[in-house]
Amino acid sequence: MRAAIPGGRWFRGPLAALAAGLTLTVAGCGNPAEVDGLLTDDWAAFPEPVAVVPVVGECHESTSGIRVRVSDHHPIDCANSQRVETIHVGTFEDADSVPAEGGQTMRARFNECDRKARDWVGGDWRTARLRLTVRTPTETAWAGGARWFRCDLSEARAVDAALEVPRRGSLKNALTAEPQLLHQCFKVNLSTHETVMSIVAVTCDKPHEAEFTGIHTTQQVTYEAFLENFDGTEAACLRVVAAYAKVPVDGNLEYRVGTLFYGPDEAAWEAGDRGVRCLAWLPDQLTRSVRAGGTSALPAR
Repeated sequence: MRAAIPGGRWFRGPLAALAAGLTLTVAGCGNPAEVDGLLTDDWAAFPEPVAVVPVVGECHESTSGIRVRVSDHHPIDCANSQRVETIHVGTFEDADSVPAEGGQTMRARFNECDRKARDWVGGDWRTARLRLTVRTPTETAWAGGARWFRCDLSEARAVDAALEVPRRGSLKNALTAEPQLLHQCFKVNLSTHETVMSIVAVTCDKPHEAEFTGIHTTQQVTYEAFLENFDGTEAACLRVVAAYAKVPVDGNLEYRVGTLFYGPDEAAWEAGDRGVRCLAWLPDQLTRSVRAGGTSALPAR
């Protein structure tokens, strides 16, 4: 049984900035009383710009992308409605300019954020409706001395959704404190060509065709190689399913269960994410979990 969920692709439209000019016209031949005609001598000096440095535990109502502008930094209490929580702040010590997205420096920072995120939520954040993003200063802020990067966690709407949804409260220890965030079982609608048309999360006591079983970390070097290695990813996810259900990896495995898998999209891959979410898939509906069910839960068909 074969089916796969391809990595999704999302695009962010550009922001257009409009600048308005102001022209000042002064009429008359002379200066009024007590006006000396000099425009600069009576003005107070502008204050030195204050560098924005993120703080662990801050939350934000929204984000504007990977590069954080000073004007976008408005931290709020996480008890309020918010979409992004900063769970770690680090420093670039090996870069002369803002690191390029997809480069080795940013991938190393993603790995650091991955470790911090696991500590923050109490396990692999990919096992829940969570998204991890590494954000940096703008080039202007970098020129002003900013050298930080921040690790942001967000709640997502679904297993295959990239956009953050509003929430209240910190994600600290979320995997145990908020079990509703964990991936469980899914209603799946497949086309005749085994393309996933829709996938809806349900509890495992409700009718479903698929169940989340774990994460496979792919070792492919490029995103193109990952997409081309469908059979390898399918086989790896079948092993994840077998370990979850406690059935042997043998010649009968493909007759017991199929797999759906959802990999990172290209942007997430370039950022450093190599985690593939593996789901057990059956053509018949179940109303229970196959976790540790053995061959009685997944008989050969």
